[in-house]
Amino acid sequence: MGEPQRLDSLRVMTREKLLPKSQSLGLSGVLFLAALLIGGCADPVPDSLKERKVILEEPERQPHRDSSDQQLEIRLVDLVMAQGVPEQPLLEAMDYFDQHHNRIINQDYLTVIDFSRVSTEPRKFIIDLNSGEVEALLTAHGVGSDPGHSGYAQRFSNISGSRMSSVGFYLTAEPYYGKYGLSMRLDGLDPRNSRARQRAIVVHGAWYVDPDREPLGRSWGCPAVEMPLVESVVHRLQRGSLMYVWHPDHMALPGAGQIKATLSSLASVLPEGLQLSP
Repeated sequence: MGEPQRLDSLRVMTREKLLPKSQSLGLSGVLFLAALLIGGCADPVPDSLKERKVILEEPERQPHRDSSDQQLEIRLVDLVMAQGVPEQPLLEAMDYFDQHHNRIINQDYLTVIDFSRVSTEPRKFIIDLNSGEVEALLTAHGVGSDPGHSGYAQRFSNISGSRMSSVGFYLTAEPYYGKYGLSMRLDGLDPRNSRARQRAIVVHGAWYVDPDREPLGRSWGCPAVEMPLVESVVHRLQRGSLMYVWHPDHMALPGAGQIKATLSSLASVLPEGLQLSP
C-alpha cells in the first residue's frame, strides 16, 4: 500500500472509533525500575531522596467519552490539527493509542514530538484528550542527532553512548529528582527506542532549552523542555502516558505484539509485589 493510501486508511480508521474503548488498566502498580545510566541525561537518585518515589500528586482522572459518539472523535481530530499538530504523526499516535488503550494508564494526555521541525520552533505537542486543548513546547534533541548544530535532528539511534534521540512510541514512567531537578523516566515500546531506560533517556528541564537561544542547545538524547515548564509537564504526563517521537524519514511502525513483549520483559525486574496484568 502506498504512503498516501496508508494514511487515508489510517485517517478513516482513527476517526471511526474513539481512542479509549475501556478504562481497564494494563499495569497494577507503578514501574520503579533501576536505570543503567549509560550515555544518558539522567543520574542516580541521591540516597536522601530514594524513599521519595511519589514526587507529585496523581492528576485527577476524567471520565472518558462514550465510543458511540463518532462525531466527537472527528471534532477532536480537527480541533487538535487546527492548533498546529501535524496530521501524520497525530493519526499514527491516535491509532496506536486506540490499539493499545488497555496498556495505557494515563489516558488524559497524548504527546507528539515532531523532529522534522527546527529546534527553535515549538515541536512538542501535549494534547488534552478530554478538552482537545494543545500546548506546544520547545524541546531539545540529542547532540549525536545533530552533530553540526544546525537545529535539525537528522540521525536517530537506540544505541547506548550514541547521544542521539530515538524515534518511536514511549510510555512515561516515574518522576524523580536528578542532576536537572525534577525529571521523568521513559520506557521505549518498540525496537527503535527499547533501550530508553537503560540509556537514561528522560524528560527533564534544561537551561539550554530557551526561546532566546538560536538554535537550542542539545541534550544527550533526552527530549528536554524549558526549566520553568518541567513541573507542569511531569505533573500531567507522569506514570503511563503515551508519547510519540516522530520524524518523516523514520516512520516504520512496530508490530502489534511488540508493546506486549516489551512490557512482559519489564515484569522480570519489577519490585516484589508489583506485577503486570494480562
